[in-house]
Order: sequence, then C-alpha cells, then structure tokens
Amino acid sequence: MLTNKHFLSVINLVGPAPASVRWICLMMDLQYLLSMYLNRRYSHLKSIKLCASMLLKNLFTSDLLIDPGLTFIEAKQAGAVMQGSGPMPREMCFPVPKGGSWHDLYDYIR
Repeated sequence: MLTNKHFLSVINLVGPAPASVRWICLMMDLQYLLSMYLNRRYSHLKSIKLCASMLLKNLFTSDLLIDPGLTFIEAKQAGAVMQGSGPMPREMCFPVPKGGSWHDLYDYIR
C-alpha cells in the first residue's frame, strides 16, 4: 500500500540531480561488445540510441583507450599515445580546479 510519504518522495525525484551527485565518464568497447553479444563485427558506427533516464553531456568515438585523469603534458611525457592510450580530448574534458584531482571529483567506469 502506498502512502502520502511515498508519493512525496517520488515527487522529490523530479528535476536536476543534487549537487552531491558526481558526473560519470562511461567508456565502452563497442566493437568488443557487439562481437560478443551479436556475434558480428562492424567497421563503422551510424548512430547510438541510449535508453535510460540520464543526462548525456557528450559522446565521441576513439580508437584510443582514454584516461580522463591524464593531462596532455603527462601523456606527452609518458609517451602514452604511442601505447594506444591518451588523455581526454580538450573539448570533452571535465573541469578540474587547479591543484585538484580528476578522480576526486568524477567517477570513471570502463
């Protein structure tokens, strides 16, 4: 049986997420997922349809393994791009205050 208290808690879920909720960087290997679950291989991507209750900021594809906590200077010094990984593209970077750590502010799911 549903009570007024239950309805009030559902009403409070409408609207933007509270400030305590962190942005998440979700990375998926689509080529692997499609080959495993559909038993097919693809060379290009025409569209993506996301079916969930979420706010999507940006979406991009890459052949590199992206490390969002890695800066361009660190990547250049480590030669990370040569090893198939690299930093998040500048246009897609999440803001980090000077002296702060990316991983302290955001979540990363790979």
